[in-house]
Amino acid sequence: MADIAREAGYARSALYAMFADRASVLTALSERHAERIYAAIADGMRLVAEPRGRFRVTLDVLCRWVEAEPHLYRVLSRHPLTDEGPDRGLFDVVSASLESLLRSTLRASGADPAPAAPWARAMVGSMAAAVEWWLREDAMSRDALVEHLTDLFWDGGAALPPGWLDVRAAEG
Repeated sequence: MADIAREAGYARSALYAMFADRASVLTALSERHAERIYAAIADGMRLVAEPRGRFRVTLDVLCRWVEAEPHLYRVLSRHPLTDEGPDRGLFDVVSASLESLLRSTLRASGADPAPAAPWARAMVGSMAAAVEWWLREDAMSRDALVEHLTDLFWDGGAALPPGWLDVRAAEG
């Protein structure tokens, strides 16, 4: 809390006057940054009409935010859910919004909306795992990472090479 207060330019006591505990502060920060991310995604999508490009915009905005705010990303992405309230980390907020969008889209197309929840979390979770690797290894540019993730998410398993699950080939 002292670090958060210092970074915000407040005394720790002022932070406690506004928030009950650390989890409340992190939840508020998660929601605030999620709103900023959504606004940037909406701005980017206004410039792109085709669906794959719009999906890429979404991934790029998320990766740009992580690149610009790596310390905040690490704190907010590790903020756990608690059993005692609605405290949610950044990716919980992003996943819930993506779930809502997927659910609406599936219903509108006449499809079963049941996959919306696991699909949203799978996409956000795998993106987060790839971003963790990218921050740690610095093995490629953000644009390359975004393009690779877009290929995989957009094309699904079809983007993977034939035989990628063949254990015997991997052993040889």
